[in-house]
Amino acid sequence: MTDTDLRETGDPSDERAVSSVADVSLALVLVLASIAVFVAFLDTGGDEHDPAAAAHTAETLGAATLDVSYSLEPVLETDSEHVPAVGDSDAPYSSADLKRSTHGTSMGHVARAAVAGAGFDLDGGETLPLAVGDGYTETLEERLVASLVGSQFAANVTAVWKPFEGSSVRGTARVGEPVPPDTERSVVRTTVPSELPAVRADAVAAVEKGGGYGAVAEHVADALVDGALGDTQRALETDGVERAVTVSRYLRLADAVGVTLDPEALTRAGADPAAMNETLADELAAQFEASLETSFETPEEAARAVSVGTVAISVTTWT
Repeated sequence: MTDTDLRETGDPSDERAVSSVADVSLALVLVLASIAVFVAFLDTGGDEHDPAAAAHTAETLGAATLDVSYSLEPVLETDSEHVPAVGDSDAPYSSADLKRSTHGTSMGHVARAAVAGAGFDLDGGETLPLAVGDGYTETLEERLVASLVGSQFAANVTAVWKPFEGSSVRGTARVGEPVPPDTERSVVRTTVPSELPAVRADAVAAVEKGGGYGAVAEHVADALVDGALGDTQRALETDGVERAVTVSRYLRLADAVGVTLDPEALTRAGADPAAMNETLADELAAQFEASLETSFETPEEAARAVSVGTVAISVTTWT
């Protein structure tokens, strides 16, 4: 078992940490002992591919660490009066304040990219409320590919996050080369925890106590909202980058879910994250409940399919 830890730092002069899906330390545990490995023999015309290559690559990515730098500026792209744009006289921060650098394992970075890239199309138009910032995935791919240079095989790492099977909310991150359709290859599949709460056991327990699809949906929605936004009371009451990013994430998530938040709750004086979280979670739960009823025959099946706390990762290698 390997502990995978992503740590994030900002400008050295600003030690404040943004508590959100993209701006908190991640604690990801890669359970390599339980990975599933299979080899697809699709083309025997070339060199024989070593079926252990994918497992070896997964172990390497779960242990090797690297730094990824990016900017939070795109996260602040909103018309809200509560989020001054960079360059505005009212903005108590600059572009330099928005620079971030994250240190962690390669596997942890890919998992983070999948969660941060989750697309919401619950209300018709897809949005990315959990976006991590500009250049994160691109830099990650460059660093990861560089780390595999010199290998005797090509590799692709794909991570998929979704709160439950069949959900329209999902995020995917792919790094490495595209997998050729007709070649001998080996694949390792595993899961790592996301930074969102693992609530499958809670959902199952709720159904066992008589709860239906709505109970499952409530657990999933609460985990997504609370886990994505974090402890935001202090952030909303402060000034500068921490507050701006937190407000922007509230607005982006509200837009994705299709609700309007009370403007007063976003102000420093009237900051009320508990009320906003409840508004977001209630609407999200209603939409999730409809999806769960369509996707599963019973609430028990729906509860067992909850996966908001994990990211599925596959590592494919070929020659």
